[in-house]
Amino acid sequence: MIPIYSYPTTILFLDDNINYLKHLSLHLPRNCFSFRLYSNPAKALDYILTNHHTTNDPRDYWRSADPVHLDSYVVEIDIPSLYHKCYNPDRFQALSTIVIDYDMPGINGIDFLKKIQFPGIQKILLTGEADAHVANEAFNKGLINQYLRKQDPNLEVLLADALLKSQTSYFNHLSFAVIDALSHRGNYHCALLEKKFEKFFYKTLTSYNILEYYLLDTVGSYLMITSTNEIIILHTQNEDQAESYYLDIKDLDPEYFTDEEKSSIKNTDKILCCRSFDKQQHPGPLLWKPYYRDAQKIQGSNKFYCSIEKCPTDLNFKKIFPFNVYTENHRSIFD
Repeated sequence: MIPIYSYPTTILFLDDNINYLKHLSLHLPRNCFSFRLYSNPAKALDYILTNHHTTNDPRDYWRSADPVHLDSYVVEIDIPSLYHKCYNPDRFQALSTIVIDYDMPGINGIDFLKKIQFPGIQKILLTGEADAHVANEAFNKGLINQYLRKQDPNLEVLLADALLKSQTSYFNHLSFAVIDALSHRGNYHCALLEKKFEKFFYKTLTSYNILEYYLLDTVGSYLMITSTNEIIILHTQNEDQAESYYLDIKDLDPEYFTDEEKSSIKNTDKILCCRSFDKQQHPGPLLWKPYYRDAQKIQGSNKFYCSIEKCPTDLNFKKIFPFNVYTENHRSIFD
């Protein structure tokens, strides 16, 4: 599954030994998360309860739609506006994961986590050797998502991997309703449902060092932001779209498209990579020529065509609040 959006989140650590947490956090990836370190369970719980209600509410990309019946209430998912999240400096405060020590004075880790009833937030328990059976039982009951032994010599490596996976699981949870809706759209093909596109997508994230991304349409185009704050657009079209755009230009005079260019477009060697941002007007077919780019075919149960555009000029870069600016003041917070 590919989330409809993803960006660095906050990881909350709770252990009565704050110095241990400081040491541990220094050995974890610093470009994918920010950390909040707590030794006081009451303060940690207060932060979690407050934070959950102020960040990353899925309803912020829902909007009311005209109902078919008067006794119905219909909502639409405003996918084209999802990328507006990259303008919000508070997005990185979203709490994706809680990492907690089992053995603490006053309350153990499992009892603490029972107080957290928010679906989506991932829970990782750190245990001693003697607590492994308790952790295993908690995992089987669904109280935690994973547990790791504090004495494991590879703890930092295992925890780093677990945090990356838990962050993805967090955004998968937020995305499930949208992906499920797209899967029921009948003949309108969506690349997000294709395993081969998923493989291509995650390879793209690695190749370009993508730090955050946002779905732009219901087929599978994404706005992506690299670790160095460059903007990349992954343009994705299904067969129906590619054919429709070709029909719009096939009868235009050669001054707009030559026969050779039309042939390349008809064969989907190139696809239209034109997208409007921030209420900019979309140009008509007579002006499309500069927007056609080489395409790669993704063949799954359906055909899709993808093209990558670096640094589009029609997006307001100045409005984007990047993660490296956020972490200047929020790398690790101790409380």
